[in-house]
This record gives sequence, structure tokens and C-alpha cells, in this order.
Amino acid sequence: MKFTLKTALLTPFFCFFAVFLHAQEFEAKILLENAHLGELLFGCQAGATAGYDRGKDIFCPPGGIGDTGLVWFAAPQADLPSLYKDIKGCEFPQRWELQVQPPQRKKLILKWEPQKLPGELEFQLTGNGVDLDMKKVAELTVTAKGTLLISVRKNQPETTIETK
Repeated sequence: MKFTLKTALLTPFFCFFAVFLHAQEFEAKILLENAHLGELLFGCQAGATAGYDRGKDIFCPPGGIGDTGLVWFAAPQADLPSLYKDIKGCEFPQRWELQVQPPQRKKLILKWEPQKLPGELEFQLTGNGVDLDMKKVAELTVTAKGTLLISVRKNQPETTIETK
């Protein structure tokens, strides 16, 4: 490889760009209480898509017997079953559709660790009467069947309007 000034100037840029892209990858865990699963996983990874990715996404097992809540990620394609683990690409914003159905005599509880969510991304959980920042709240109690959306986007810079 011929070393030129152009190579010397661009190499640090590409190294920074690669680190920046890698920093956007994450995998987050949602712990579940009173559900047919103990946890759900979602995240972003280079090379993943919004569809089903063999080796990255995992199909959800069927619901349990008795008074058990149900939670799953909606299937990315109509001909596929729901997902227990849903990994998407690193293009933002991204959304995950979460179906929730609490048990009849118990509350369905979703928990996560806000401090483990990447700092350069915003995590918003909405739907079913809920609108919360997942970095400020660590738990959600679900009392009604419905759909929740997890939206992830790059942090938006704060704007300050100066008035005179």
C-alpha cells in the first residue's frame, strides 16, 4: 500500500467512524415477572436487519398453562412466529413492538436496568396508556392486554432559544 497524505488524513476518520458505529450496538434485557418467559432480549447489531435474522433472533416459545402472563416481540414477517430475542440493524431510529397480556389474578411486571442502556441513545416505551423514558424508569406494571412500543433513537441535542 502506498502511503500518501490522503491516507494519513483519512485513516483516523475511518477508525473514529468504525468505533462510533460499534458504539451503537447493544443488547438489552427485560426481566419478566408472572409471565411465560423469564426475560426478553432486544438490541442492535451490525449486519442485522428489521426482518428475521437466523443466528441473531430467537423465536418465542408458546405460552404457559394456567394463570400466566404472555409477553413477546411481534414477528417481523406475517409468516413467522413471535420472537423472544429481536436484534435489528444499527440504523436509527428503531422500534420494537411488544405484545403484553397480564395474567388474570396477578400483575405482569417488566424490569430493566437503565444504567446498562447505551448513553448515546434514547429509549422510549409507549402504548397501552404508557409513555416513559426507559433510562429514568426501571420497571413497568402491566394491567391490561395491549401493545407497547420500544423506540430507540440517537440522543437529540438540547436546543436553547435565546430571547432578547
